[in-house]
Amino acid sequence: MRAGWLELLLFLVLGSEGCARVLAPTLVLPHTVQCAPDGRDCLAQGRADFEAYRRVKLQEIRDKSQGYRLPSAPVAFIHPKRTAYSVLLIHGLNDSAYYMADLGEFLYRKGFNVITVLLPGHGTDTRDMLDVTAEQWRAEVDLGLGMASLVGQKIILGGFSLGASLAIDALLRHREIYGLVPEVSPQIRL
Repeated sequence: MRAGWLELLLFLVLGSEGCARVLAPTLVLPHTVQCAPDGRDCLAQGRADFEAYRRVKLQEIRDKSQGYRLPSAPVAFIHPKRTAYSVLLIHGLNDSAYYMADLGEFLYRKGFNVITVLLPGHGTDTRDMLDVTAEQWRAEVDLGLGMASLVGQKIILGGFSLGASLAIDALLRHREIYGLVPEVSPQIRL
């Protein structure tokens, strides 16, 4: 098989009406930057937004884990130009962005700009998940969508386990998302 399954799945567009209960939208994707034809202004804003986001998450990890879990911080792989597609990767329950970094790097090498998020309650101390709500996770995904919309012309979502559920939820709430790669379980055979 010449074309890899990942490339095939990246362009899978789900028309998933009725697949899951749709929750009320938390916010609309920000479109504060009007992109110039070359996309440099959007790309620069996307990079700046991600770096600010990463700094906040790194500080939170330092404060709550005494720096022990710094590798959990979100990562981005961004080309010098805005790409046709950006991919937002969402980790699973009790995971972190660290577990999405290899896939992110792979997708970057294939020509995609990639953003990861660190869900609230993750990457610090497992007890931090006790008071986190689904709405907080959804808001974090929406924040990631905003950054991804700046570094790519179309957004593809990828998620593992809980991240796949959040990706499907985001797809149902935001029709402008181009595609979805739900990585539900590593044992799935295609």
